[in-house]
Amino acid sequence: MKGDFPESMRTQTEINRASIERHLKDAWTVAIHTYGSRTAIV
Repeated sequence: MKGDFPESMRTQTEINRASIERHLKDAWTVAIHTYGSRTAIV
């Protein structure tokens, strides 16, 4: 799948993925503080 994209496109995808993961981690931290660590969303 990586071979289907130009180098610049793949780099942008990796940047977007890193950004999304960072936002998800922030949202997960907020959820833990809001609902408590006992609540597990898997």
